[in-house]
Formats: sequence, C-alpha cells, structure tokens
Amino acid sequence: MIFLGADPDLRVISLVGITDRGILTFISVADNVATGSRSAILNGVLLSLNKVYNTGARSYGFVEYPQARKNTPHYQKLVELSAVSGMLAAEFRLQFKLPYEWKGNIDKATHQCRSYMKMGWEYKKYKHHAVPVGRAFEMGMEVADVIYNGKRADTLPQKLWSDIGDSLGLAQEAKKQFEKIARRKEALGEAR
Repeated sequence: MIFLGADPDLRVISLVGITDRGILTFISVADNVATGSRSAILNGVLLSLNKVYNTGARSYGFVEYPQARKNTPHYQKLVELSAVSGMLAAEFRLQFKLPYEWKGNIDKATHQCRSYMKMGWEYKKYKHHAVPVGRAFEMGMEVADVIYNGKRADTLPQKLWSDIGDSLGLAQEAKKQFEKIARRKEALGEAR
C-alpha cells in the first residue's frame, strides 16, 4: 500500500508517497505553477507511480482542499488552484482534507517538525516552516524517487520543503486514517 499526500498551492504543487511501513517512496514537485508547469507535476507523479503500480501496490491518500485566505490575490487564482486540486484528486483517487482536519490548530512549522520526527529525520525549524536535515534524511532521500519539474533529480531546493513537508504530513495522515479504518473493520468482523 502506498499512502499519498498532495499539497497544491499557487506557487508549488507537491505530491509525496510513503509505504505502509512509513518509508519515503517518492516526492514529485513542480514550481512556477503560474508559468504552466502543472503538467510537469502530473508527468513526474506518473513516472513515480508507474513503478509503484507495476508492483501491484494500491494507494490511498489526501489532497489539501483549497481555501480562500486574506492574501489570496484574485478569485481566478483560487479557481485555478481548485482545478489543479480536482485534477490530482481524480487522477490519483485522493480525498479532500481541509487543513484543520489533518493538522488541527497546530502551526505549519510545528506540524512539519512532527512529520519529520515520524520519519526519523532531524530538522531545522524556521518561523513558518521546517526543513529536514542530517544523515537519516539523506539516506531516506537516496531510496526515494525524486522528481522535480517532471525530471528525475538528486536534490531539491530547500525552499520547496515548505510545501513538501505538508504533503508528507498529508501522506502520514492518510496512513493513519487507513489503519484506523482497517482496525474498525477487523473489530467489526470479530464481533460477528
């Protein structure tokens, strides 16, 4: 089983996949969304997922639901973001999650720190986001399939981790929810 998390916004679209053991499988990121790289994220994700699906693995995941904020520059941008979110949800059968549904009232940087800790990674916390660092993180990245703007990459610009961290958190939430559902089904099966 591969658990997916997608975090599209007006600058960057990122999608992360983790295994049922919590191991990072892939990261696919496209930046400069406004200049037409929406197809790059899909091409990159498809490159990564082809490997996954060829092994017969199933997937379950979440995409963050777009919301208007005080700093949303123009309603048309929200419409475009909704289209991208819908495209990701349809293509990869993802469910929508509002931010408070998967991270509660915890601020972005703190939640990202928790996501990195679950991966066994060290991190550096900034005011508005966190960035993974250290050998464990580097080793995790070595086994992951990393796609940047539709092409394979060895590294990713540090600025992208503000978005990738949220996608990782969404993938971890998908794993948690799936396991919770499986436990309920098992309990119901045993009760009969």
